[in-house]
Amino acid sequence: MMNEGRIIITFDLDFAALMAISNAKMPSVIILRLKNQKPDNQILKLSLPIEETGLYLIDGAIISIDEAGYRVRHLPLRKSD
Repeated sequence: MMNEGRIIITFDLDFAALMAISNAKMPSVIILRLKNQKPDNQILKLSLPIEETGLYLIDGAIISIDEAGYRVRHLPLRKSD
């Protein structure tokens, strides 16, 4: 999967911890932290961050999306992240 350029989209917060422990640069992960988990809201909340952070996702990143916005962390994660 790491060589295929895929992006994991999940509600599972453990993915960030797994990426930190592994010190991996790929795959990129988008973590949805949404109260409203209906598909229409997920698509709405994913659209802008994917458009604005596409290059980060290609290079390796974790993007956390909540109702207020999103946060980008570059991979591999460092202790300060």
